[in-house]
Amino acid sequence: MPALEDFYLPFPSGINQHVASTHAHTLAWERSMGLASSEGLVSQYARRRGAALCGRMLPRVGLAELNLLSDINDLGFLIDDYFGVPPGNRPDVARDMVAELTERMFRAATAVAPPRPSVFGRAFAQVWERSTAGMSAQWCARWAGHWKDFFDGCLTEVEFRSRGEVPALDAYTILRRKTCAMIIIPDLAERFGGFEISDHLYCTPELQAMFEIELDVCAHINDILSAAREEAAGHMFNLVLLREHHLGETREESVQHVHALIRRCVERFLGLKDEIRLTGPYLTLRAVDRANLESIVATLQDVMRGLLDWTFLDTGRYLGDEQ
Repeated sequence: MPALEDFYLPFPSGINQHVASTHAHTLAWERSMGLASSEGLVSQYARRRGAALCGRMLPRVGLAELNLLSDINDLGFLIDDYFGVPPGNRPDVARDMVAELTERMFRAATAVAPPRPSVFGRAFAQVWERSTAGMSAQWCARWAGHWKDFFDGCLTEVEFRSRGEVPALDAYTILRRKTCAMIIIPDLAERFGGFEISDHLYCTPELQAMFEIELDVCAHINDILSAAREEAAGHMFNLVLLREHHLGETREESVQHVHALIRRCVERFLGLKDEIRLTGPYLTLRAVDRANLESIVATLQDVMRGLLDWTFLDTGRYLGDEQ
């Protein structure tokens, strides 16, 4: 099993002071939404310690903000898990779920709810309203696009598995950026910070590359640490396992290659931090907007470091102790 010090992530660690309160809040929220229908599930969710992950990814936000992130994060975990087991791993069922969740993003708050919404549909509708309140149409469209990518990525995985197909390495990389879903954290950092990055700055190649690196690093960390879990479940959507399958590498060779990818990604990220400060859009920003951009860059670092620390220090999800 890899150790924490095996990973190259030279970013500071931190954890939010409100984690314990948020942990209790989200367990109560899951009960109230029907997501935790038994004490066994409540115990399983408690051992996952999703609130600690959120507290490490956004260590400086307030209690209400951390509560919202934690509710969204746990719901994302549950939706992702749903697509991996019956009945959610059936393409027809998965398509219906994706359609319901996608429609929830575009349903007006006053619209009539569907006759029999799923527990996931009800919970997602609630966190959608909580997260979008007061945000611009521009931000909401971006937020919706990132969620749609996640849902579509989950559905694509289900369809691959139902056909018994194994994705090519390049196709997997593109798909994994969708199912990783960590792009929603900088979105929420904008909301919680009371600002929005302009489309002009958001779409600069440098910042887009930094978002992509955040997704890749988080996916690579997860793939190293979850390889045994995914292999036991018969799932091949894991870079370590796919390199073994396509390239004939041993487990050690594959893991070491993914570690090298993480290092290259992080070194590129550190270079981009300097490059983006020399771009035209950055140089024309007001001081307050520059500070907001720096906050987003710091959030990307916190997300990468926070996921790694959480996996080793807080949760048993990937170390065989969640069930």
